Amino acid sequence: SISGGELDIGKNVVVAYMPFKGYNYEDAVVMSARCVREDLFTSVHVDEIEVDIDEEQMLATPKVVGEDGTETELEYMVNGVVKEGTWLDTVDAVVVTKRAAKRVPGEAILPGEVFEDEDWRVTRLPAGVRGRVIDARVVTMDKFELGEVKRETIVKVLIA
Repeated sequence: SISGGELDIGKNVVVAYMPFKGYNYEDAVVMSARCVREDLFTSVHVDEIEVDIDEEQMLATPKVVGEDGTETELEYMVNGVVKEGTWLDTVDAVVVTKRAAKRVPGEAILPGEVFEDEDWRVTRLPAGVRGRVIDARVVTMDKFELGEVKRETIVKVLIA
């Protein structure tokens, strides 16, 4: 930023300002090659995505149908949360949860039974955000409210 005719860049550096014939067209700031070589002015912006998961939902990695018709899990996710080190763009999923269908009490559950009435919730990157996942955490806490214990799960993903 510029304040009072001085350039504020966070370091005490001597630079040369070269205007082009007094106009503001093609002006230049000249600085030492050492500043560029040592990345003195490089900054990293970190975006935090936080997702609250209620007791009825659970983290789950969705299955993707390949060209040959086989189902596989997304490679860049583990238990519904994106892996650290993964490069993400705006359309990519960060956290995936599912809520199982409500069952009638007393209904028999058969081994390997699959319910089609699952409610999937996919949290994607906001528009304009892209980068590498530098941290992914799942935090679970028990809260006491009105005499009963409620489990609260929060997923935090940091993207730089």
